Amino acid sequence: MDYAISPEALADAVVVFRPNANVALHHPSPINRPLLGEITKIERGIEAVEQIIHTANSIVRPLQAGVPVRLFLKRYPGPAATYYLIAILPVSLGGQQ
Repeated sequence: MDYAISPEALADAVVVFRPNANVALHHPSPINRPLLGEITKIERGIEAVEQIIHTANSIVRPLQAGVPVRLFLKRYPGPAATYYLIAILPVSLGGQQ
């Protein structure tokens, strides 16, 4: 039997993020894309998250400019303070505002 693993259990960091622009992350891209916006809160993980990468050919929900979301991040193998996106949830889930 398969058991679903929550993004909370897999994530190295969880942040509240406000994107600068609409981003169609539900369409796969052949390249890694950095996400541009503001981290308004670090809920879990180390204090410095300098870059968030949406990895090539992965699909998650789209981002809407100015609408905060909770991002679940995994440490990226490479430059310090770089993370890749593993899940996106609305800020209202999990009791966070």
